[in-house]
Amino acid sequence: NERELSAALNSRKIDIASGITPERAKNLTGNNMTIVSYRLPRIFGLFMNKSQNPIFNDTAVVSAVKNGIDKQALVNNVLLGYGIPIDRPIPEVFTHTVEEISAPQNPNEILDKAGWKSGNDGVRVKTDSKTKTASVLQFSISTADSPELIATANGIKHDLEAIGFSIEIKTFSLGDLNQDAIRTRDYDALLFGELVNDTGSLYAFWHSSEVSDPGLNVAQYKSTVVDKSFSDLFTASDAPSCLSALSRIDYDIGKNAPVAFLYSPLYLEARRKPELEHNSVTSII
Repeated sequence: NERELSAALNSRKIDIASGITPERAKNLTGNNMTIVSYRLPRIFGLFMNKSQNPIFNDTAVVSAVKNGIDKQALVNNVLLGYGIPIDRPIPEVFTHTVEEISAPQNPNEILDKAGWKSGNDGVRVKTDSKTKTASVLQFSISTADSPELIATANGIKHDLEAIGFSIEIKTFSLGDLNQDAIRTRDYDALLFGELVNDTGSLYAFWHSSEVSDPGLNVAQYKSTVVDKSFSDLFTASDAPSCLSALSRIDYDIGKNAPVAFLYSPLYLEARRKPELEHNSVTSII
C-alpha cells in the first residue's frame, strides 16, 4: 500500500515509487526527492441527467454549471496542483483540438437572463409563465466515497451555491455507485471519472447507442454529429481523417453535452535524488 511504499522510500529500501497521491507527493517534495508527473488518458466531469432532473433541460442551467465551477481551484485544492483543468472529453494524448469551444461567461448573468430569480434563502427559483409552477434550482451529486471525489464534490457545491444553486452530495461505495446509480441512471448529476485509453472506450462513453446499461454514456447524450463522426473514425484509412473525426467528436461534446468537464489528474512518481560522495573523486573508465 502507499504508506508502506512511502516508508520504503524514506528508509532507502527503494529509489522510485509510482502511482502516489498528490498529498503524499507534497510530503515527499524536498525530502531529497524529485516528483515526476505524466499525463494520462483520464478525465473527470460532472454529468447532468436531464431525464432525472428537469432543470437540466434548460440550457441556461447547464451553461451556468459549466461556467460556475472554478476548475483551477479544484486542481489546486483537491489535486494540490497535480492536474490540468479541462473542457473537453478527449485527452490530449489522442487529439490536439485548438478550436475554442466557448468563451467564459458570467454564470449569474446567464441565470438572471433565463429568469432564475434568487429567493429569500438565496436559492434561485423560476416560475413558468403558463402553468405558474415554480422550479427550484437544486440537484444532487452522486459520487464514490473516495477522499478526492468527495473533496471535488464539496468544491463544486461551494461554487454553485454561491450563484444560487442548492446542492446535495450523495456518496456510495464504488460497487454501490455502479449498481445503484450508474447502471440504473438513477442520479441527478454524476461526478465520475473516465479512462479513455482507446477509441472503443470513447465510443462506449459517447455514442447514442450506449445511453442505457451496459453502455457507459452516463450523460445520455445523443448527437447525430457524434454518431456520424464515430462512423467516419472507424472507416478512416489515414491519420488526418482519424484526427478530423476525433476533433469533431471532441468539439461537439465539449460544446453541447450536459457535462461540466473538470480536470485530468496527473500520474505521479517519486524518485530519490542521487547522493554524491563529498571529498572524493569517482573515475569512470
